[in-house]
Amino acid sequence: MQAELIHANRQQRNTFGHRDLVEKIFSKLTAVMGRKFTSNWATPEMLLAAKSAWAQALAEEGITVDQARLATDRACKSGGWAPDLGEFLRLCKPTPESLGIPSCHCAYRAACKAVNESGERDWLHPAVYHTAKSVGFYELKTLAEKISRPIFEREYQKTIDRIIGGENLDPIPQSLPPPPPPKHFDKEKKKKKIQKLREILA
Repeated sequence: MQAELIHANRQQRNTFGHRDLVEKIFSKLTAVMGRKFTSNWATPEMLLAAKSAWAQALAEEGITVDQARLATDRACKSGGWAPDLGEFLRLCKPTPESLGIPSCHCAYRAACKAVNESGERDWLHPAVYHTAKSVGFYELKTLAEKISRPIFEREYQKTIDRIIGGENLDPIPQSLPPPPPPKHFDKEKKKKKIQKLREILA
């Protein structure tokens, strides 16, 4: 019970600390978008409740001032499109390009090309290689795009999250591990095995 109370008090302090941030966000989005942004809240009471919900969500997600600034700038450059809370939280996450990483589209194309090449492969970035490894080199090579691409996109986001979290990815190895040797089909051995099974069952 005491731990829950401490957590609640900490969350309340974090929310209070994000209120000024939300005020700045709303002020800039309103200045750029006008009623496209504010029309979601018909009354001052609704606007106040929305600001409170945004402050709580930003605190719970641990959104920093820099992340909020990034999201606000991206929203303002979107051509007048006004984000809701969920969309704004997504905008807080850096894009692969802002991290110096290939976009998901480029990463998928590079991975599919690399797994089908022999000799030296161009993975573009360690994130592409490690994502391809998570998906499976064989799977990327053989599965249809409509199946492999969603899997790759999900794993690529996980790789990006690891990088954002401060993890250093291992360097790309010089070559892919060799495929397992094909099993030799021996008719005589197969006949003997079948005969042995018949003897056991007889």
